[in-house]
Amino acid sequence: MIRAIFFDFDDTLTHTLRIVEGLFEILFDQLHLEWKSDYMPIMIPKKVSEISQYIKTTYTINQTKEEIESMFMTLLEDQYRYNIPERQGAKRFLQFCHERGWKIIIYTSSPIINVELASNRLGFISYIDSIYSAEQLHSSKGNPEFLLNALREYNLKTEDILFFEDSQYSLDVAKQLGIQVIGVQGEYNDLKEEYMISNFDECFELEEIRKLLEMD
Repeated sequence: MIRAIFFDFDDTLTHTLRIVEGLFEILFDQLHLEWKSDYMPIMIPKKVSEISQYIKTTYTINQTKEEIESMFMTLLEDQYRYNIPERQGAKRFLQFCHERGWKIIIYTSSPIINVELASNRLGFISYIDSIYSAEQLHSSKGNPEFLLNALREYNLKTEDILFFEDSQYSLDVAKQLGIQVIGVQGEYNDLKEEYMISNFDECFELEEIRKLLEMD
């Protein structure tokens, strides 16, 4: 029986990466570096603090790690506040989960402030019970303890939850813990999961997803 739904935020509930790639180009230009789209697979799994550390150690630049992080956070916050769009059907599905009485937990690498900025604008925030940020908790979505800590705080067992995510490494961690996952397919990934959606309206349309959600 489902008691909670865990969601990644970026490129799961929202379409973030198509905008973030443009921000990388701006950041690199500000640092007088050349941006290439080939860098995206390197950057996607990283937290903001890891991105700034990677840039500082990879390139010869005058800015400190902290200055790079501040520059990037400024760019990000503006986009989360004004522009990051929802994935089709996300708000509708969050409302459905809320009406079922399921806990809604955001499990993200992004800073909490960015998730809150976008969630307020998109109308998500009233449905969300908790936001767990790997950035704020100095952890990683590749670390099983990050996910297990959230389960413990809500007194949840792995069989109590469904997990929506677009990153394969995070899906793999959840599966290793025995959690039922649903992959969210997008333009920056190529998932090979048993259960997958490309938008949240499909949760109401696909028979196999409806069964997982105890609709049928």
